[in-house]
Amino acid sequence: MVRTARRRLVELPADDPWLSLVSRAARDHLDLLGQPSGARTRQQAAVKVPLSTGEGPGTSTEHVWLGEVELGEDVVRGVLLNRPVEPAGRGVDPGSRLVVPRARVEDWILGLDGVAVGGFTVQLSRLHLGRLARRRHDRAWGLVFPPPGLVRLRPGDEAGALVDLPLPGARSPW
Repeated sequence: MVRTARRRLVELPADDPWLSLVSRAARDHLDLLGQPSGARTRQQAAVKVPLSTGEGPGTSTEHVWLGEVELGEDVVRGVLLNRPVEPAGRGVDPGSRLVVPRARVEDWILGLDGVAVGGFTVQLSRLHLGRLARRRHDRAWGLVFPPPGLVRLRPGDEAGALVDLPLPGARSPW
């Protein structure tokens, strides 16, 4: 089940196979984030990465967004946009500069002319929200998203701009 908490968090099960698939798809398309768009107004780009207290039982992981994104060959640099609430984020405040291996990037999103481009895990979450919750979610982002289950890879409506999330035929357990 997707739960939207009062603190504007969406809690997803860490071991969900659909989450893993869409995160992999986001990494596969990460270089699109750095390409010129031709949009009139570019809003802030962001990447989603995990913060963890360690590995194994009792590990706490929170997934946070970084802005001011710089794509390197093997790493992504960015500035933490949100205040972590889990123990994994203790000592890390908004504005902290982080360097993360590209292999740990879970998602990316870009606002172009008010339209969401990317947002793979965001779209997976939206797929499981009701119409009213989805409307509130979208207002909080301030972006227009494609229908749930689709991801926009570039602005416009030309062929190939929208792709299906890479979900198997079965429905996600949450």
